[in-house]
Amino acid sequence: MTITSENFGNRFEILRELGKSANGEVHLAFDNFLQWQVAIKSIRRKNLLIDSLPVPQRHMG
Repeated sequence: MTITSENFGNRFEILRELGKSANGEVHLAFDNFLQWQVAIKSIRRKNLLIDSLPVPQRHMG
C-alpha cells in the first residue's frame, strides 16, 4: 500500500517514508490541525488477523 497525502484528506501531509517491515510502513507526516510532525504507521491488510479471531459466543444459561 502506498501512503499519500490524499489518503488523509487535508489533515496530514505525508513528508517521507521512515521505514518498512514485514507488517507495514511508517511515514513522517505533518499534522495540519495540530501543526507538528507525526509518525503514521500503516499495516498491510494481508497481515490483519481479523479473519482468524474467534467470534464471541453468547451462552444462554
